[in-house]
Amino acid sequence: MGRGTGPPLWLGALLGAALCTSARGPARPACPPGCRCDGRIVYCESLGLSDLPADASPRAHGLSLRYNALRELGDGAFARFRHLTWLYLDHNHVGPVAADAFRGIRKLKELILTSNRVSRLSNSTFSAVPNLRNLDLSYNRLRRLEPRLFGALRKLQTLHLRANALRALPPLLFRDCRSLEFLDLGHNRLRSVSRRTFAGLPRLAELHLENNRLVRLNLALFSRLLGLQMLYAQWNRVAEVVRGEPPWVWSSLRKLDLAGNELVALSADTLAGVPNLQTLHLDSNRLRVLGGEALATLRSLRTITAAGNRWECERPLCPLAEWLWETRGQWEGSVKCTSPQQLEGTTVLDAMHGRAVCSARPEPPARPRVPPTAPDGGGGVGAESNRSVLRAPPRPPSPPEPPVPPAASSATPGSEADMERLPLHKVVTGCAALLLSVGLILLVTYASWRRYPDTLRRLQEAQIPGPERAGWARAGLVAGLGSGLRGSVVAAEPPGIPMEYYVDFKLPGEAAAAERARLVLPNGLAAPRGLGADSRQCEV
Repeated sequence: MGRGTGPPLWLGALLGAALCTSARGPARPACPPGCRCDGRIVYCESLGLSDLPADASPRAHGLSLRYNALRELGDGAFARFRHLTWLYLDHNHVGPVAADAFRGIRKLKELILTSNRVSRLSNSTFSAVPNLRNLDLSYNRLRRLEPRLFGALRKLQTLHLRANALRALPPLLFRDCRSLEFLDLGHNRLRSVSRRTFAGLPRLAELHLENNRLVRLNLALFSRLLGLQMLYAQWNRVAEVVRGEPPWVWSSLRKLDLAGNELVALSADTLAGVPNLQTLHLDSNRLRVLGGEALATLRSLRTITAAGNRWECERPLCPLAEWLWETRGQWEGSVKCTSPQQLEGTTVLDAMHGRAVCSARPEPPARPRVPPTAPDGGGGVGAESNRSVLRAPPRPPSPPEPPVPPAASSATPGSEADMERLPLHKVVTGCAALLLSVGLILLVTYASWRRYPDTLRRLQEAQIPGPERAGWARAGLVAGLGSGLRGSVVAAEPPGIPMEYYVDFKLPGEAAAAERARLVLPNGLAAPRGLGADSRQCEV
């Protein structure tokens, strides 16, 4: 015979192997030894790695190499991780970063390089990652930044350059970062900023310049930051804040922190440039006076901190004392006088009001009397401190007034005021009690009516023949005699007349004998046997 016409054996074996492989499903990506993998997220943290893990999945979306011993990032170091969207390299020993270190990871949106030893970055370092949203270069050793370092980061939203060694910023450094909303330049060595430093940042809302070496703050330098709301410039060496020429109005600014500087004065013209300011921190400066004109320009001001200054508690300080008295916030207790000598260490409110330095200030309106609270009524140290802050300054004692005899026919003004201040919960409680009482009365009435129905209804429903009904009515018994005597009801009698019951046994023929046999008295006893046919009445 010839060869068979069926498929060869090797083709069947190959098909079976393919089916077995497909039944097992796709192979899971390999996880490097010592690492933790969660789907396409690889965590290789605190392993002492000095190089990238070679067997990490190239399809990983996230790679964390925190707390290792990486020392450099070479050209194309992450080229095989083309699907990365975030990369954490913080807390390593990374120094040199190649110009093409991030080539091939175009989808990257978050890059954390904080707490390393990076001292220089070339202009093209971030050109391969144009989709970055968050870039953190804090706590490194950067001394200068290249002018085109951030030129490709048009989608960048947050940039951290905190705690480096930056001494100056090149002009137009952030020109292409038009989506930037948060910029942190704090804890550097900046001595000044130019007008063109922050050009091209229309969406910037928060700027940190604290802990630098700035000596002068010109508000006109921020004229292009039309959306800036918070400026932190505390703990510098600022001795003067000017509005600039031409006078600039910064209407978007809501918070200005100038604490820990060397300010001696703050003019009304300067504060007129920030008319919508709501929070102003002036702690730990050298201020002596803050005039009324300066405070009058800040009509939106809600919070001001002014502790640790050299306040002279004289009449020029009365506007500040008035503002503290009206707001009575949590800070006025720490605003203290340094001169004159007899008022040193005294709070501004106590000095200006208690000593009558500002005698022209009108007396505050009387506050309603607050009833004393129980010892455990939510007080404590915190509540006591708040009460001490909100307590009015002591007033000089007034001479006693002669007693006035109470009027017997009219109420005193104090009692009328107490009635006006009657708590709402007491009124509600009284109304509820009244409604409950009325409901209880109606319920008792309804239950009594259901328990004891009308006697007349029973009389009408009783089935008593005509001749017998007259005898029962005269006797005072109300019962039904249909086929026999079925019940009894006591008839009402006038007061003082004893109630008597009479039974009429005058029945014709044999029916009378049957009725006498079935007759039951109201107390459940049978009829007396001694009654004869000619008997007329029987008293029970």
